Amino acid sequence: MRVIQAMSIRRKLTLIIMAITSVVLLLACLALAGYDLVTMRRAEPRKLATLADVLAGNSTAALTFGDAQAATEVLSALKAEPHITAACIYTRNGQPFARYARDRATSPLFPLVPQQDGSYFVDDHLIQFRPIQLAGDSMGTVYIASDLEELHARFRASVVVITLVLLVSSTIAFLLASGLQKLVFRADPRTSRDRKRRFCR
Repeated sequence: MRVIQAMSIRRKLTLIIMAITSVVLLLACLALAGYDLVTMRRAEPRKLATLADVLAGNSTAALTFGDAQAATEVLSALKAEPHITAACIYTRNGQPFARYARDRATSPLFPLVPQQDGSYFVDDHLIQFRPIQLAGDSMGTVYIASDLEELHARFRASVVVITLVLLVSSTIAFLLASGLQKLVFRADPRTSRDRKRRFCR
């Protein structure tokens, strides 16, 4: 507080302008980043559910004829999805029929039994269960697990953007505040008289 009190009026005004600008921009950036992350967190389950529907439609024949090799080939198409860590096709009795793991060196996330249709956030993963049906009859269940790296990358990018916006905005606010204060102090005759009085004293 003593440091601020010892500052000149110009520096105090510059500090106030920069503080107000930074706070307003920070709140605006946080609001936008929060909205973006919430929107993405809601969109991810829909994307995973769509992918699970595709796998379920392609797995009906394999389950009908008991062809585990064909079911494994269906799941192998997930190699094109870098964020999918594990997937499994269960029979109508809840027994694993075919599996897929992105990294076989690590222990993938495979539930012992399938759960109800829906999306769940579990252990830093988004998992999706989808029923496999044929002519209205339940044939089994598709399970997919996706990491949240895309969501984390989006968050890190938001932090970088917010930091850059604050730095650039603070610099611009400082330059504008300094320039405007020079104009104000030059144009104000009272300021000139005060300077002359201090000089004469």
